Amino acid sequence: MPGVLLGEFLIEKGFITKQHLEEALQTQRVFAGKKLGELLVDGGYLTREVLEQALAMQQTLRGQVREAAPQEKAGFLGKVPLLKELSAEELDELTALTRVETFPRGHLIFVETEDGEAAYFLISGSVRLVKSSPTGGEEELGTAGDGDVFGEAEMLYTGQRALTAYVQMDSTAVVLGKKEFDGLLERNPALGIKLMRLFGQSVALRLRDALTKHVEDAVHVRSAKGFI
Repeated sequence: MPGVLLGEFLIEKGFITKQHLEEALQTQRVFAGKKLGELLVDGGYLTREVLEQALAMQQTLRGQVREAAPQEKAGFLGKVPLLKELSAEELDELTALTRVETFPRGHLIFVETEDGEAAYFLISGSVRLVKSSPTGGEEELGTAGDGDVFGEAEMLYTGQRALTAYVQMDSTAVVLGKKEFDGLLERNPALGIKLMRLFGQSVALRLRDALTKHVEDAVHVRSAKGFI
């Protein structure tokens, strides 16, 4: 589990305090690259056994498949801005390939470097998208809310996740599996290619926003240093 997200989970479950996390993060800035869990153990904030217990607890928080009628799923997908170009027939074909899942707060929907197996159209809730930084912390890539899509990059290729998706609030999503999407590409190339184009646009916009934020943060830091 990524560092800061692990710390938040440990606080939520009562294993450590917010002050413990802040102190460990300060230490991590000095010892760049060392994992937060190890620093918490080394600092005496919790034992290795408790850390392993917390990691095991987090892994048990799985998404639950919820029964949903095709009309209900189509209604959800019809409200997703990314899919507004789809015709009613195309939306119905896409809907038939999906399932609805619910995720509890604190759940990791997927983790950076694991195989990408699905894209998620968020119906309700809030999901943080983060990526590991070279210093051992996390870089915020944004927060997905109602109607947003995430995990779509891996629909474009077969590979590992480039980021982690962490549930901030109980969430519900329509899920499109990679296998189902690949099957759609074979059966209906026109629709599959249209979805690939839309997914590509979505990924490009997220990268643009992340780059803009990175540049703005860098300018802010330089400006602040100029006043010291």
